[in-house]
Amino acid sequence: MSYDDDRTRRLPQVPHPPAPRGPAGPGGPPPEDVGPATLAVLEERVQTLRQTVTVLAAIALVALAIGFWALLDGGGGDEESAGSGDTSGLSSEISDLDDRIDDRATKKSLAALEEKVDALSEQQESGTSTTGTTSTETSPEPPSSSELSDLRSQLSDLQSRVSSLESGARLTAGGR
Repeated sequence: MSYDDDRTRRLPQVPHPPAPRGPAGPGGPPPEDVGPATLAVLEERVQTLRQTVTVLAAIALVALAIGFWALLDGGGGDEESAGSGDTSGLSSEISDLDDRIDDRATKKSLAALEEKVDALSEQQESGTSTTGTTSTETSPEPPSSSELSDLRSQLSDLQSRVSSLESGARLTAGGR
């Protein structure tokens, strides 16, 4: 092997092209191809941009001040009072519903009412008076069929109301 081997020889240096000339900096001289009219337009645009940024900064500061004021004030009176009114209204509605559930007719009371209605219809058919489950004497005025139909409709209405109240109570108990 010789010392003049091509693999270890240095490559010739290529001269670098000159760096491109960029726009003139704030303190540098302006490029030669820019005229005074172009400079005036650029200065006007820069001035407009400064004014726009100043206005936007002022709006941001005002919004920030309003936000801090609202934060220190407690978040605003309207929303706070509406929120507390909503909760107190909900609490009163819940207590009203609890009272209605406590006062509701139960299946036992409906069954007792149904027995009475059946007894009254038997009384009308037979012409005897019944109190509870015992027959005592003949009724002076047997209930009319319209009265019996009214009682039956009231009974079915009560049954549907009890069913809806019980389903509502299950939903309320499940939600708690």
